Amino acid sequence: MAWLLLFHLLLTLLLVPNSLAQAPQPLAQAPQPLGCQTICGDLNITYPFGIGQGCALSKEFELNCTRNKNGTYNTFFFNVEVVNISLFPSQARIKTPISWQCYNSTAKNVSQSTWQLSLTTTPFRFSNTKNKFTAIGADTLAYFDLHNGTIWYVTGCVSVCSSLQGLFNGSCTGIGCCQIAIPLGMNYYKVRFDPNYNNSFVSSFGQCSYAVLIEADSFNFSTAYITTTNFFDDNNGKVPVVVDWAIGNETCMVAQHNNSTSYACVSSNSRCVDSTNGPGYFCSCEEGYKGNPYLYGGCTDIDECQQNKSSCTGICTNTQGSFICSCPRGTHAVDNSSRDCNNDTRVPLWVKLVIEASGDGDGERDWKADGESEEKEARDKAPSI
Repeated sequence: MAWLLLFHLLLTLLLVPNSLAQAPQPLAQAPQPLGCQTICGDLNITYPFGIGQGCALSKEFELNCTRNKNGTYNTFFFNVEVVNISLFPSQARIKTPISWQCYNSTAKNVSQSTWQLSLTTTPFRFSNTKNKFTAIGADTLAYFDLHNGTIWYVTGCVSVCSSLQGLFNGSCTGIGCCQIAIPLGMNYYKVRFDPNYNNSFVSSFGQCSYAVLIEADSFNFSTAYITTTNFFDDNNGKVPVVVDWAIGNETCMVAQHNNSTSYACVSSNSRCVDSTNGPGYFCSCEEGYKGNPYLYGGCTDIDECQQNKSSCTGICTNTQGSFICSCPRGTHAVDNSSRDCNNDTRVPLWVKLVIEASGDGDGERDWKADGESEEKEARDKAPSI
């Protein structure tokens, strides 16, 4: 099995000219979009993304809303379907096709369909923390070509099994299913199958292989994926992939200093965050604020008291970006940092008089260690009724 492990650990680096990179387009000054479509089907379109000319921060963030034959609508970035957009973290979920290869035992030939996806001139990068390259099959070796605008990466994933024994639902460790992580900053991929692994030797129980980049949390291996086409059919040929997105190719420091007219974090109470997956930056609202930092006045105060996020058991008073927790009369805070209030201990008046009468010159009370003798002393000194 040593040769299988060798394939599984295949990782080759090859430097190539930057032929896929293109100069970024300049950003428009962030407007307050008016009259722009903000919903397409079930998806809310959030600025800096927009549908139609002038509704996005730049051409790179323009989306299309397409009507299907059944009357429903889907959102597309060029020909890539977008199913979710998040401002913070700055991510989106897209749908990508499943590559497949099947052996026909009757005709004794192999048919296949492989895919590639280029995001090289877009603000998107494939998330290296949310996705995994996944290969499924009983006799499968799939290659994954990756590019980040400068460097080509080639990696592979081996999935083999000589019988259905040893396959387990939820297990993807190289027997019937294989998964590997991808590097940072990738914006292009291509799937290839090794022709020497074509399922011809296992066609009695598994005729097809699959390979795709997929959101790791959305995938759960089923042994039925080996003996049927359920993996492809259940997903209608496409699976979700998470992409990180960023503004431009500059760091926050450079963008704030050099591009005052195109700097995207325009809202007050917003901040700039450098991208950790490729160049560029994104914006977020400061702590205590929520909303859209890409719009003027987009970050608004969070009323922690109203939303019960303060965990204040006393009197909660909202302030800009924060809140104040105080205790009502008759109660006190447990400690200086606590938001919990405890009831004050009620002391009888005659006890207070005794304490004051027995105090020293500076008004402080020296308490005895023996609580019972102290209580007895107080009773003895108490006036008769």
